[in-house]
Amino acid sequence: MTSIKRIVITSLGNPGQYRDTYHSIGHIALEALQKSLTHDQPPFTPEKVGSQYTLTSVGPRITLWQSPSVMNYSGKWLNRAFTNYVKDNDLQLTDTALIVVHDELEAELGAIKTRAWGQSPRGHNGVKSLHESMRCRNYPWARLAIGTGRPSSRANHAVSEFVLSKVSNRCRAVIEETAPHGIFQAVTALVEGWEQEPLSRWY
Repeated sequence: MTSIKRIVITSLGNPGQYRDTYHSIGHIALEALQKSLTHDQPPFTPEKVGSQYTLTSVGPRITLWQSPSVMNYSGKWLNRAFTNYVKDNDLQLTDTALIVVHDELEAELGAIKTRAWGQSPRGHNGVKSLHESMRCRNYPWARLAIGTGRPSSRANHAVSEFVLSKVSNRCRAVIEETAPHGIFQAVTALVEGWEQEPLSRWY
């Protein structure tokens, strides 16, 4: 059991021309969450985090980051950013929750699935990068997978084209409507669980 002092929620995605694609749907979800948290969670602004300018929102208890890294190297940036955050705020790895939001092909659009940190990446290269750079040792870390649905074809080229295609207006509207409540509920359940049971119970 532990007392969670701060909650860091980070979305994974790609920068530049791939910013508004299905692979970056975590960013869309996090922006919607920030807007739903009213005055307690200020708008995103670019701040230096982990040696890179990062869209950041720092509230009384919750810090939101949109990863500035390309998806396949997300772990290196987040490891540096989170380590610095814990140190700079005089926190401990055991009392600082880390929750990563990312896209999930195998879930229907808008569905939110809670994943243990070390659970299978299911072919997701961003999650693979997290596992390579940040091995969880009974810390309050978890992932939230946001469903995008998947193309009818399971061929590799069809999947690649889909995740790197622009999110349609209809799909964006679904994410913006469902993500804030879904993420908030999932985060609340995770934090309550971490505070009530031994962290080893979650891994």
